Amino acid sequence: MLLAVACAIYFPPTTAYACPPGFIPNAAGTPGVECIPHTGDGDGSTGGNSSSGMEWEPRWGAFAFDETVFKIGMAGAMSSRGKAKKAAIAHCQSKGGTSCKVEFVFTNQCAAVSQGRHPDGSWSRHYYSDITLPRATEAALQACTERGGSDCEIKFTECAKPQRVR
Repeated sequence: MLLAVACAIYFPPTTAYACPPGFIPNAAGTPGVECIPHTGDGDGSTGGNSSSGMEWEPRWGAFAFDETVFKIGMAGAMSSRGKAKKAAIAHCQSKGGTSCKVEFVFTNQCAAVSQGRHPDGSWSRHYYSDITLPRATEAALQACTERGGSDCEIKFTECAKPQRVR
């Protein structure tokens, strides 16, 4: 009995946080998702080569907005931050925007844009990203109402999930 207790102290079960090679524990705490692909250290590396042979590349998304004509453009699943920004601006321009500016960039997640009217008649947008689209959507709506918005609704969503390349 004493030996079993000692083993439990020094060798705790590894199934709770053990992830297969190429994956890391999910710090976001998404229910039912304990491990997510390891996509690097934020320095541009993919962190892809692992003992399992799996390789993942990060994907980027962005939203661009034109304040003068109220047009928004979005991009997802792009291979770099720069490409996502460029694609979001191009999408905004294709919808009639002439002064499109990138307002939000995200990587390896989903994002949502909420919009709501304030008591003074002005409108506001709220961007949030999270590991799942429902969580990003919920956070964007909550931010809108917490900041005094009424008639808050989700206007746009986009995802940019890591892509397995090997």
